Amino acid sequence: MTVSDELLQEVKDYLRITWDDTTEDNRLKNIINRVGAYMERVTGTSFAFVEEDEAKQLLFDGTRYAHNNAFEYFQENFLGQIQSLQFKVAVADAESQP
Repeated sequence: MTVSDELLQEVKDYLRITWDDTTEDNRLKNIINRVGAYMERVTGTSFAFVEEDEAKQLLFDGTRYAHNNAFEYFQENFLGQIQSLQFKVAVADAESQP
């Protein structure tokens, strides 16, 4: 997944990071990639994270947890939202089958 400058800025805004620092930006990009990969793994699909939807919100929250060194609590605290997204993806896949 390639993290666009726009997505990076949205995450920084969400985390209230107002300063520019290349090292921090690279760290955030790595976190965004890891959280995005986690979401793809648990849902079985990839996301562009362009639309304002459940997937993008979960990416933001997962990034917030990882940025604060607490990602191990993310799944526990967002299990309902993760399962809802999994269900939504499964329904969309089923509806697209002939």
